[in-house]
Parts: sequence; structure tokens; C-alpha cells
Amino acid sequence: MDKKNKLSKTSEKAERSSQPDMSTFCVLPFVHQSTKTDGSIKVCCRAKGRVASVKDFDFKDSESTDLVDAWNWRKIRDLRMDLYRGVKNDMCKVCWDHEANGVESMRQGMNSNVARMIESKQRAKIAFDDNGFLDEKKYKPLYFEFKLNNNCNLKCRMCSPVDSSAWFKDHKLIKHIKSNFGETYDEYVKTLGLEDKALLTLFDEDNFWKSLEQWTEQGTRFQFAGGEPLYDKDHYRVLEVLKNSGRDLSKIELDYATNLTVLKTKKYNVLDYWPDYKEITLGFSIDGPPGINEYIRGGSDIQDIKNNVLTIKENLNNVTLKAKFTAQALNVYYLPELVDWLYDIGVTNIGTSYVSFPDHLDARIWTGDARKDIIEKYENKIANLTNDRNSAKRNLQNILNYFKSKEMYTEERWNRFIEWNKILDKSRNESYNDYKFLERYMNNERR
Repeated sequence: MDKKNKLSKTSEKAERSSQPDMSTFCVLPFVHQSTKTDGSIKVCCRAKGRVASVKDFDFKDSESTDLVDAWNWRKIRDLRMDLYRGVKNDMCKVCWDHEANGVESMRQGMNSNVARMIESKQRAKIAFDDNGFLDEKKYKPLYFEFKLNNNCNLKCRMCSPVDSSAWFKDHKLIKHIKSNFGETYDEYVKTLGLEDKALLTLFDEDNFWKSLEQWTEQGTRFQFAGGEPLYDKDHYRVLEVLKNSGRDLSKIELDYATNLTVLKTKKYNVLDYWPDYKEITLGFSIDGPPGINEYIRGGSDIQDIKNNVLTIKENLNNVTLKAKFTAQALNVYYLPELVDWLYDIGVTNIGTSYVSFPDHLDARIWTGDARKDIIEKYENKIANLTNDRNSAKRNLQNILNYFKSKEMYTEERWNRFIEWNKILDKSRNESYNDYKFLERYMNNERR
């Protein structure tokens, strides 16, 4: 196969530019590679594809699970060209939507790093002159995000069996509830075999692990998500590859998306590995103050998270802790309260992502009096936050902007929301009636 898939010389020259269009440019396609639990290889974790049928369900955006081949796959080359020229490629729809709604996108966040931007611009010019192609020997990825399997100890209500092995039982109970991907998602789950097994392990010895050390030799930053990486042996296997590579680990950074309920599994303990690295950015998921966090994040205990935060602070000086909210229908009212809990344990760095799938858990589903209560609570909290809580203020404002950008309520979507949570409540011996805001409005036809 011709990897470069050349454009005609005439059209190529006509479209050349000495500088990228910064309204669309993103550093990630030029320096970054991401894997997903379904075996796909992507330009980043947010990258999307069109959903038309199970055949076109482009959560799988690569033609193989070979990291080397995927680096110059046709869609990735096209994406590099588009983002350089000012074209809003649909693969990046999540970022375009966030930016249109006044929410900081992943693209904007990644672009804010000066060193990363300088390197990416240099690579981008080389790629643009060669139809998006970057030589696999000279210009390997510098940053990697690994989601190696779905092995997880939690079953968060907004999750799925694709990202958590603990969802195996509950998925069978709620799979009849159709969401924004409907039948297509059901086929996707079936294709991955997740109706017959809980664990998804698709990165094999021949196409992934054998080439890992050589392909990552230029890597300076490694991100891990899951599943739950701190609970997963494959995450530690990557750390072992780096440890045995002979590289100076003090020049390498690690980045995590973790639930932080554990620091070790079996014979592995992160405290044995992390001291050797330059810097660890630990983004830990937490979705509400005590009570609502456990309700949403099935199997979690906020006290475990607190204890692990304190253990890290006491034992390591190269770790930056960042609390990660996942704003959704069940917690959007409670996130302002979580800010105070985090500051009380010394966590002042906060980030936010947003649930859009399944769409009945989108935070914007609230309407009527409930919607007014949420907006009022955010506006009051933001107005009263002191200047030393800028990270909290910025994130709450982002959530408020997102919430006000669109109202997602429909009767059909609302009915799915109620049914979804009633089924999970019964399965998990829980009840939304234990939380006053949810009790009031989830039992109230006016919401």
C-alpha cells in the first residue's frame, strides 16, 4: 500500500502554507499516539469517527493494532493536513463543540504547552510538505496514551463494558435502553465479545508488545488510562519495559487518568516505580462529595481516595495531583460542594470532562425548576470563591457554560434516564432517593 497516497503536485503546491492555521491547528497528530480498549489506535482519546453502521463504528480509527503502521494511516495524514489548513475535520468534533460552547477543549489545553507547540509546528511543516506523512524513523511519537484493556475495579454509572470489566453484569440489565448510538452500540459490544466475557485484551504480542520498546524510544511522556491502570498488570508491564530499556527515567514524565482507589495490585506497587521519573501528573476521577461520589462511581470509597492522596503527598515530591470531574446529570448539582472537600485535603488543581454518551446522562438534561436551581447554585458559588481558588472557579464556570449552552431534555430521553438509574439502583442496592436534589426532581414530573 502506498502510505503517502500523494496528492497531485499542482493541488499540493497551491495549498501549501508556511504557517499552520491556529484556529484549527492541534499539536497532537504530530507528536502523540493513543490506544483504546477496543484495540484501536487513535490520534487522541477524544478523536471520533462517523457512526453509520457497526462496520463504520469508528471508535476503531485504525486499520490495524500495529503502532508503527497507524502513525501514517490515511485518516491520520488527512487529519494533519486539515488541521494545518484550517479545516475542521469531523474526527475532532468533540473539541469543536466544546469551543463553540465556551468550554476549553482538549485541543486548546494541549496547544498551551510552549515546548510541545514548537516541536509540533516543526513537524507539521515537514508533514504538510509531504501530504501529512511523518517518517517513522525520524519522527516517532513523543507522547503516548495507553488504554490497554478494560480491567477495572469500579462500575461508574456513565461507563460501559468497553471501559470497565466490572460492568459485565449490569450491562445485561440495561442494554435494552437505547441511547444516542442505539442498535449500533449494541452491535459494537457484541463484536468485541463483551456479552460473553468481562475482560477485553486486544493488544497482542506480535502487533504491540514486541515493537513497544523500539517504537517508544523517543517518548518523553506516557499517559495511562483504562480500565483502571493502577489495578492492571499491563500498565506495570509498560513501566517494566521503560525500566529495562536503559533510558534515563528522570527525563520521562508519566500522566494518569485513575480512580485512585488503589496504589497497588498483586506484586506491583506504584510507589516502587514512580520515584524514578521526572514528574508524575496524577489525574484522579472524583464525581461528588461523600455519598454522591460513591453512588455514581460504583465500588469507590472517597475515604480511600483521601488516604491515597495523603500517602502520595507524604512519600513523593514529584507528583502533581489533579482532581478530574466528569460532569453529568447525576452530579452536576453537587460539584460546587466537591470543590471545598478537595481544597480541605490540599488538592487545588481541577479539570473537567463531560458525559455525552449515553445522552440521557448528559448534565444538560435538567429542565424547569431543577435547571434554575443548578444555575443559581453555580453562579452563587463562583461569585463567592476567593482568588486563591482560581482553578475551581475556572472549572465551575466551564461547567456552567456547558450546562447553559443547550437544554437536552426530551420526554423520551428523561424516561431513559429514570429507567437506567432505577435498574442500576435495584442491581446495586442503592437509591437516588438518598440524595435530596435527585429525590426531589427525579420523582417530580416537572423536574
